Amino acid sequence: MIFFLFLIFSLSFGFEVYIKSNYPLKKDNLRHVINEKNYAKILEMLKQIPEIREVRYEKRKDKLLIYVERYPIIKEIKIKGNVFLRDEDVKNVLGIEEGIPLIEDNPKTYEEILEKYYKEIGFLNADTKVNISLDDKGNAIFYINIREGNLYFLEDIQFEGVKKLQKKELIKASGLVIGSIFDIDKVEDAEENLENFYRKKGFFESFVYLKGIKKEKLKRKFREALFPETDSFLKSLSIGLKNLVNHPLATLKALIGKGKVGIPVYEVYEGERYELKFLGNKFFSDEYLYSLFDINTVGVDILVLEGFKDKIEEEYRKKGFFDVNVEYELEDHRILIKIKEGERYKAKVYINGKKIEIPYDEEKIQDLISKEIQYLEKMGYVTATYELKKKINKDKKEVNVHVKINKGMRYIVWSFKIESELFEDLNEKISLKFPKALDYETLDEIYKEINKRLREKGYFDAKVFTDIRMQKVKDALLMFYKVKVIPGERYEYGDTLIYGLEKTRLKEAEYVLEKEKYFSKEVEERSVWNAIESEIFKSLRLEDYVDRESKKVHRLAYFQEKKRGVIGLSAGFNTFEGFKLSAELSLRNLLGIGLINTNTFSISEKYELYRVSFKDNFLFSRRFFGETSLFKDYEEHDTYELFTEGFAFSLGYRLKPFTFVGISFSNFEAKTTGAERDKGTYRKLGLSFSVKERFRLVLFRGYGHRNYSKIELEGKIKKEFFEKFGSRLKFSYGYATKKAPIFERFFLGGYKRMKGYTYESIGSPLGGRQMLYISPEIYYLLNRNLELITFLELGKVENKFPSLYKNMKKDIGFSAGFRTPVGLIRGDIAYPLEDFKVKPSRLKFYLSVEFFF
Repeated sequence: MIFFLFLIFSLSFGFEVYIKSNYPLKKDNLRHVINEKNYAKILEMLKQIPEIREVRYEKRKDKLLIYVERYPIIKEIKIKGNVFLRDEDVKNVLGIEEGIPLIEDNPKTYEEILEKYYKEIGFLNADTKVNISLDDKGNAIFYINIREGNLYFLEDIQFEGVKKLQKKELIKASGLVIGSIFDIDKVEDAEENLENFYRKKGFFESFVYLKGIKKEKLKRKFREALFPETDSFLKSLSIGLKNLVNHPLATLKALIGKGKVGIPVYEVYEGERYELKFLGNKFFSDEYLYSLFDINTVGVDILVLEGFKDKIEEEYRKKGFFDVNVEYELEDHRILIKIKEGERYKAKVYINGKKIEIPYDEEKIQDLISKEIQYLEKMGYVTATYELKKKINKDKKEVNVHVKINKGMRYIVWSFKIESELFEDLNEKISLKFPKALDYETLDEIYKEINKRLREKGYFDAKVFTDIRMQKVKDALLMFYKVKVIPGERYEYGDTLIYGLEKTRLKEAEYVLEKEKYFSKEVEERSVWNAIESEIFKSLRLEDYVDRESKKVHRLAYFQEKKRGVIGLSAGFNTFEGFKLSAELSLRNLLGIGLINTNTFSISEKYELYRVSFKDNFLFSRRFFGETSLFKDYEEHDTYELFTEGFAFSLGYRLKPFTFVGISFSNFEAKTTGAERDKGTYRKLGLSFSVKERFRLVLFRGYGHRNYSKIELEGKIKKEFFEKFGSRLKFSYGYATKKAPIFERFFLGGYKRMKGYTYESIGSPLGGRQMLYISPEIYYLLNRNLELITFLELGKVENKFPSLYKNMKKDIGFSAGFRTPVGLIRGDIAYPLEDFKVKPSRLKFYLSVEFFF
C-alpha cells in the first residue's frame, strides 16, 4: 500500500503534526484548525466523514502522528450492453454513483444484485460481469458488462401431483397472470398462495413447492402478451398496454410467435381433503366459523378439535349465547361440528344514570363505555375510571351490566406562560390554545418546542422549571402554568473542519459557511442555502459537535462538488419555429473560485439565438455576487414579439441574510413587431433592493432610442393564525413614463398575476404605463409542506393613476401548494368574475413554481 506523508505545520514550542494516508486526501482546512488542545475532538470529527474508513493517532512528546485510511472514490462508471435499463437505472440498482466512496469492493456482490434484479423484471438469462480497477490515488473505475438476453413472458403454469382441484382455479389462486412479464419474486410467492388456497379447501396436510422453471421458445402466436388472461377486461388491457409500452419489441415478437417464455413447475402434495361441516348454527355463518379454524395445522386430531370447539363457544358467549354447547365428530376425514346455540341473552346496561337495553354483545358494551370515558377525558376528567359488574340471570335469560364511572376531578389548563424574552412569539401562539381541558399531548408539544428552540439558539445547558398554581372551582381544578427558563451560557461557535473540496479553493467554501459569535440553527440553514445558491456544490453535510467543557459548538462541513462540465444537445420541430437545433455548454467552478460559465445556442428557421454568461454568486466574498452576459434573445408575447441583442452586467451585495441591493447595466438593440413596430438601441441602468419573500423594489432608467424611467414594487405580508391556518397578502405596483417602449409597459393575466384571465389579456394590445395588483390568500396546512389555498385577485392596467383602482378586474380560485426550498409548487384553478354567469369554459388551470423574489 502506498502511503502519502505530509508535514502539516509546526506550532510554536515545537509541536509538529504529521498525517499519513493510504490515498491522497481531498482539500481541507485541517492545518488551520488543529492544535495541541483540540486535536482529539477534531480527529473525532474527521472520522465521521463518509469516505474516511479509519483515523488513528499517536502523540509522541512534541509530535502528533495521524494515520488516515480512506475508502476509494468512484471516479467513473462504464456500462456496456444494457438496452432495457438505462445507465442511471443500473447505478440506482447497485447503489453507486460517481463521487461517492466505494464501501463494498467485491465485484461478485454487484453481479449478484444486478442479475437478481434482471430476473425480477423478466430477463431470466441475464448475465453480468463487474470489474473494479483502482489507481494509486484511490480512484475507482467500474466496468459493468451486461448481457440482458431475451425477455420472458409467463406462458403457462404446470402443477405436478394435482388430482382433486382444477388447474384453472389453481392458476387464479397463485396470483400469477398468463401473458404477464415473468416475475421470479411473484413465482416464488405463489408457493404460499397455493398452499393457503389448498388449506382453505380442507387439505390440511398439503404442501406446495417450486420444483423448477422451464425456459422455452414460443411455438405459437402468443396473443396473451397483449391480452393477458384475467377475470377483468380492464385489468387485462392495463397489463397488456404496460407490456407494449415498456417492452414494445419483445411484445410484438411474442405476438408473432418468436419470443421466449417461462413456465414455473410446482410440485403439489395434496393429502386427504377434510370436509368441515356445521350443524345448528344460525347466528354465525359457516364462513365465519370456518375462519376460526387454524388452517396452518398439519392434519387434524383431538387436541386440534378441542381447541376449535373452545374458540367457537367463546365467540358465542361474547355475543350473549351463554347456554351454547358444541360437540364434534371425526370420521373418515369428515368433521362434523354440532352447535346448540340456545337463546341469546338480553343485556341491561346501567351506565352514567342511563339504562340501555340491547342484545348482549361484549364488543358493543365496551364501545358504550369507551365513548363515555373519551367524552369525559375531552371535558378534562383525565383520571376517569370505571368499574364493571356483570350478573347473569339464566332463568330470565338476561345479563345486568352495571358500569360505575368515577369521574374524579376535572382538570382545566387555564393559562400557560413562558417567562422568558426568548419565547414572546410562542407565548402569543400558546395564548390561543387556552383555557382548555388538560391535554397531555398539547403540553408535550409545547415543552418539545421550548427545548427545541433552546437547542437551536445554542442554549444546550438550559433548564426548564414549571410552577403550577391550582384553584378549585366546584369539581374543576383550574391550572395556571408558569414556565421559568434558565437558559444558562449560550454556546459560541468553535472550530469548523472543512473537507471534500477537489477543484474549489478553500476560501470559496469559507464564503459559503456562515459563522457568527453564537451558535444557531438559523446560521446553519443559511450555510446550506448558500451552498445551494453557489450552484457549484452537489451537497453540504453539516454536523455539529457540542463541547460542553469549553461551551462551544464545533462543525464538520463535508462538501461534494457538482460536475464541472455539462453538455446538452437537442433537436426538434414545431409549426412556429420549424426545425430547431439547440446546444448548451456549462462550465462550473472555473479557476476554483465559483465562477460559472453558461453558453447556449439555438438555431431554427425563424431565428438564431445565443447567450454567453459568466456569474459568481460569491464574488471574492460572502457579500458580493455578480453576472455578465452577451446575448441575442427572443421573447414571444400576446400582442408583440421582442428581439434583443447586446450585453448586460449586474452586481449585487448582501446587506444581511436574505436582504440584497444591486445595480445593473445593459446595452442592447431591441426590435419589436406586432402591436408596436419599433427598433432602436438602448442603454439601461437599474437599481434594486429586495428582502427575500417579503419585498422587492426595482428602479430602471433607459437611454438611447427612447429615454424613459420605470419602477416596480412587489410585496408579500404573511400571518399565521390558529394552528394550521394562515394568510398572505401579495401586492404589486408598477409605473413607467410616457416614452417607455411596449416591452417595458405592463400587462396582467396568466399564471403569475390574474390567473383567471388569459396571458397578458389585461392591458392588451399596447400595455399600460401603470399597474396595480392585490391578492389576499388564505391557506390551510394539511401537513408540514402541503397547503390548500383559496385566493382572490384584483388587478388593473391603466395609463393614469386615478383610473387604476376603479373597476378593477377580479378573479377567484383554489390551489394546492407544496413548499420547497426555492418556492411554492402550486396547481391553480381560477375563474374570472366578469359577471354572475357561470361558464365552465372560463376556468383556467395552471401548474407553476412561485419563486421567492
